[in-house]
Amino acid sequence: MDKVAEVAGKVSHSFLEEQLLPEISGGKDPLWSPQPGGDFGAVALDDKRALVAASDPLAISPELGWARSAWLAFHLIAVDVALSGIPPTYLTTSWTLPEQMPDEALKEVLAAFYHEARTYGVQAITGHTGRYHGARYPWVGAATVIGVGAQAALHLPPSARPGDVVLLWGTPGLEAAVVLVLAWPTSTSEELLRWAEQRFSDLSALDIVLATAALPGIRCMHDVTEGGLLGALSELASAMRRGVQLDSDSVVADPRVQEVLQPVGLSPLEVTSCGSVLAVSSAEAASRLVNRGFRPIGVVQEGPDSLVRQGDRETPLQAPARDPFWDVYAGMANRKEEK
Repeated sequence: MDKVAEVAGKVSHSFLEEQLLPEISGGKDPLWSPQPGGDFGAVALDDKRALVAASDPLAISPELGWARSAWLAFHLIAVDVALSGIPPTYLTTSWTLPEQMPDEALKEVLAAFYHEARTYGVQAITGHTGRYHGARYPWVGAATVIGVGAQAALHLPPSARPGDVVLLWGTPGLEAAVVLVLAWPTSTSEELLRWAEQRFSDLSALDIVLATAALPGIRCMHDVTEGGLLGALSELASAMRRGVQLDSDSVVADPRVQEVLQPVGLSPLEVTSCGSVLAVSSAEAASRLVNRGFRPIGVVQEGPDSLVRQGDRETPLQAPARDPFWDVYAGMANRKEEK
């Protein structure tokens, strides 16, 4: 009998490298190849222009609200292309929806999703929409976002140099905390619920990425999704082919995030944190990013090893093997269905 994986979330880096990437390699050399933790891929259209593309699942959670879920779904996909330095311009979607999804709910989702696309100048050019037996929330399809621009605008991780500054925008663990509070509002206090409502818009980093990606001196950017900050730093180091040194004292935990995550056994540094972004820049460019709200949290190393520095103590950076948030989310959803 074939072995069945019993874990939720992205497949492991080793599975990608051993099973998937060999199947899709070959052909014309891309400017940036598919790889573990890569936000996008890029190919040359001619000597000067590049096409950038990124694909992600579409997640719609009735507990979050139809329009709010759709808003977040668009932003999470579009930011992957924006991180390349080239803005998103085209979009394809495949909606594979549960049979029981009401027409009014579907209209609300589509209206909110494509409204955001139009707001950011992203044109839908093809797609598919249908209801299917076996489909269930929150995973209701997938989308691909495309950008076309100058090759010179691309931020590719291997351009990072030793001594470059690693900076963070956003709040580690915020996405996980806000989603848990808003999805199960009766399980929390009114104060926490108000906090989550106020912070929901912070789960998108699209505006700050579009505003800063073209600044001179930026080497590369990477969003903080599955695996949290530690996972994102590990992926970034792998893509740069250089290690990073994280100054853990520079990463301040949000008390509200801790209040939500700690009781369910989650660490803010290890869970999905959409709305947070890592940037690697020259020292000169770092000051410009700090003026935009980024915080320096580390430096690029000469060699391949990544470290966490706390005071005078250094330890190897350990990324989580998988994001534990999905188990907590699924467990809470299952308990709700059983009631």
